[in-house]
Amino acid sequence: MAKHILSFALLFLLCQTGRASAPVAPTPAPVAPIIDGNYTDKLAYLEICAPNGDWLPFANKTVCKAAYPFLLDAIVATEVNYNTTLAWGHAEAVVLGSDVVLHPMGIANTYGFISSGVGEHLKSLNILLIIFSMNSDKSHYTDVMASSPSGNESCVFTSTLEGFNGFNFSLTKLLVPP
Repeated sequence: MAKHILSFALLFLLCQTGRASAPVAPTPAPVAPIIDGNYTDKLAYLEICAPNGDWLPFANKTVCKAAYPFLLDAIVATEVNYNTTLAWGHAEAVVLGSDVVLHPMGIANTYGFISSGVGEHLKSLNILLIIFSMNSDKSHYTDVMASSPSGNESCVFTSTLEGFNGFNFSLTKLLVPP
C-alpha cells in the first residue's frame, strides 16, 4: 500500500509541474531554406588572371577584348535550385545559347556554383569555365573564363568587380593542379 501511495504522490507532483501531462506531438523540423529561381547577369567587366591564379589589375585587356567581343556585355541566365541546409542542389547557366551544368563549389558561407566543363560550342570559342555565386542577400554575379590569345593569362568576363577588390581567389588554381 505504501508503494502505491508513493507512486500516486510522485504522479501528483509530476502533474503539478507539467511533466506528466499528455504527450505533445514533436515539433516538425523547419523547412530547409531553398534558393530557387532564375537570375540574369550582364558580363560588363573584364579582368585578367595570371597562370598562377593571381589577378592582374593593370594588365592590358586589349587582346581579350579583341578575341571575345561577343562576351563583353553578354547576358548569362542561370537557374538555381539549391537547399542551403543540406548543401545539395544544382544550377544551370545559359551562356551564348549553350546550357552549362553548374555544381556546388562547397566553399563555406558562399552559395557558389562552378562548371566542370563546357559543351562543344563553348569549347570551340576557348571558353573554359563558368561560375555563378550568390550572397545571402540574394545579390549575385557570374564569371566566364576564357583562354587568352597570348597564351599566358586567362580572360575573365564578369558581372561585378566586387570579387576583384583585394580578394585573390584563383579560378586557374581550380583548373590546374599545383
